Amino acid sequence: MPSPPEFPHHPPTRTSAPALSRLWLIAAAILIAATIAAVIGALIVLTRIGDADFASRIDDSEVIEVLVPACDRMTVEVEDLTVTGTTQEQAAIIEEQNAAISRMLTTIRELPTATLARDEPTIKWLLDWDALLQERSVYAAELERGHLPELVIPVDPEGEFIIERMDDAGRPDCVVPDALLDPYPVEVDEA
Repeated sequence: MPSPPEFPHHPPTRTSAPALSRLWLIAAAILIAATIAAVIGALIVLTRIGDADFASRIDDSEVIEVLVPACDRMTVEVEDLTVTGTTQEQAAIIEEQNAAISRMLTTIRELPTATLARDEPTIKWLLDWDALLQERSVYAAELERGHLPELVIPVDPEGEFIIERMDDAGRPDCVVPDALLDPYPVEVDEA
């Protein structure tokens, strides 16, 4: 029987193993870099989305200092004026509520022009209040004539009710009181 071949006493050298290890290192480095880039990209997107949300909020301290007490007064006055009675009486009560809104808006508009001009959300918020006030005045005029109209809540250019935008801009300091959006009496007493 022939004798088995003799093998050297040392292990064979591996020339392919280090190349394979380098490929894994390169692949791992690329994967880590891609993950870091993805995380940074996600953080940038989330930051911009967050900034867009906050960009529509009233956050100027000078404005808030005047807005909060003016809004609190308006809210108390409006909620104390319950819409009841004949259509003419309802119209008078709604006009009293509108006067409370007007006083709030006048107080805020008495801020220096420069203060208002640097806070775009305040300007938009004031214009939205003007639009709501106009619709409430139309509603009250129709009631005064003895009609039973529907209150039209204005919408923004995207078709969304401005109340949402107003609340977002004023939150948490000033949201639109429900009494201004639901002026319908529980019971109508026609005389």
